[in-house]
Amino acid sequence: MSATASRAGTCQTDGSGCTLAGTYPGLNAEIGSSNGFNVVWTQSVVQSYPSGGPVSWTAYVKMTNTSAFTLVRTCPLQSSQATQDAEKISSGSGDEGTFYADNSYCDENPGAIALVAPDASFTDWATFNNVPWPGSEVSLTWGQRGTSPPVSPFITSAVCVFDAPSGVATILGINFFGHVGWGIELPDGSWEFGANEGPGNQDSSETWSSTGTWWQMLAAFQEQGHDYPAGYYTQYRCAIVNTTSGGIMAAVNTAVNENNQPYIIPGQDCESEDYNILAAYAVSDMPSDLLAMYWISPNNWFDNLNSAGFYSAEPL
Repeated sequence: MSATASRAGTCQTDGSGCTLAGTYPGLNAEIGSSNGFNVVWTQSVVQSYPSGGPVSWTAYVKMTNTSAFTLVRTCPLQSSQATQDAEKISSGSGDEGTFYADNSYCDENPGAIALVAPDASFTDWATFNNVPWPGSEVSLTWGQRGTSPPVSPFITSAVCVFDAPSGVATILGINFFGHVGWGIELPDGSWEFGANEGPGNQDSSETWSSTGTWWQMLAAFQEQGHDYPAGYYTQYRCAIVNTTSGGIMAAVNTAVNENNQPYIIPGQDCESEDYNILAAYAVSDMPSDLLAMYWISPNNWFDNLNSAGFYSAEPL
């Protein structure tokens, strides 16, 4: 298996293919402030499609009342909000330019009235029938309320978990416990990877991380390395993740913060390091690293990662 082979359909690792369906959270790109509302682009959803390329996506914005008074958010009875909301696409493959929305909250709810209390929020949305490709930057204009800075709303990358089944201890030759490491794909196609190899001096975690190509990452886990012999790690599982540039940076920062922390089971061990880094990257529905059935046995945690969309295990 390679990073490219793990992709589904026509979507390519270099951004020349389509954007995968799914929810892309965590942008928090500010559009502007108008009439007491602060408007922030918070989430993007690419609608499912059976084959070929995606056909539509929806931008969600949060309108927060920053005034001291209850504000009224109204929709016109007949005029189309969609013709006022626009996406400007640049710096990517595929169609570039400005495209207006084809549907919106107000188009679906003509004449709607919402009362928004101070510090409360209203979620607005608009759907576009031109989906930016991976690698594109998009500025979102929301009627007369402003325009966001260019951001990359759709990033589809891969993450991997590496398993050393004989890690920690065995009982009667059976690998009950195990040990895990991690790898995350960066926007340029390289990988950051590493592991918490256990307690070192004064119970500080023996952590390591490195950056390299897909093949360099595999070699790092196959060969003798940081306090482990060659052949210690024997298998890995990967998943495709809908994330953002902010999610990738959060994962990198989490990896840095994990270095040399006290080694504590559970909560600050090999499995928790993997969990924390992948969660920051935007991996969801992983088995909890704090449940006894998992923190006692990283092997068991690794074996149940299918709940988070990980593929079957591959041998190293």
